Amino acid sequence: KKVVISAGHLIHRKGIEDFLEMAKRMPDIIFLWFGGGNNALIPAEIKKAVAEKPENVIFAGFQPSGILRDAYCGADAFAFFIPVYEGWLTDGEQVRKASNLDSYEQAVRDILYEEPREKVRRRIRAGRALAEEHSMRATGEKLYQIEQKLL
Repeated sequence: KKVVISAGHLIHRKGIEDFLEMAKRMPDIIFLWFGGGNNALIPAEIKKAVAEKPENVIFAGFQPSGILRDAYCGADAFAFFIPVYEGWLTDGEQVRKASNLDSYEQAVRDILYEEPREKVRRRIRAGRALAEEHSMRATGEKLYQIEQKLL
């Protein structure tokens, strides 16, 4: 089966409700969520939605970084429902963006079943290059260069 993953606290801002709705719309796909949060801080409506999750949703909880990394590497798609990526990820270049649940569902189906594999591989390469550009190593090197100029 195809697997779509996401991660974060079980809060509105992270998009858990949209994640669960997408799973309902696409029962042929496994939806895997990493993370959770302090149970006392999870809103009642989210607790209820999680308790009534579709069968194709798996809540994996918090996992060590190596397991999370392996899950990201093995997933078919990542779901990010928050606007934090605006301004530096380009639709069609490193990612597919959607503005509502219908367009999100279409984007996921395109990625998993319709788009030519080379188009998907190009987007993966572009995303990896951007991630490496913003990696801890690259950021550290930039900060070191700034420090050297200041000294």
